[in-house]
Amino acid sequence: MLKVYPNPFASAVKFEVTMLYDSHIRIDIFTHGGTYLGMILDENLNQGDVRTIEFDAIKYPHSAFMYRITTNSTMLNGTIIRAK
Repeated sequence: MLKVYPNPFASAVKFEVTMLYDSHIRIDIFTHGGTYLGMILDENLNQGDVRTIEFDAIKYPHSAFMYRITTNSTMLNGTIIRAK
């Protein structure tokens, strides 16, 4: 399960991941144009584990970002927007 908040955000956004099954999980951040900015999580987690990771976008001039969450069996993409 995933919560991304706040969205839109001022300077930072939080990703809260609750694992429904044991898996490796990775969260990558991209510009809206697809340029890779970095990885904010790369970890093996167990069922029931909860992780909250903050992405601080203050150093980036972009107003929209994409994220990709990859587990052993799933890939999820989404968009986060910086508030103006």
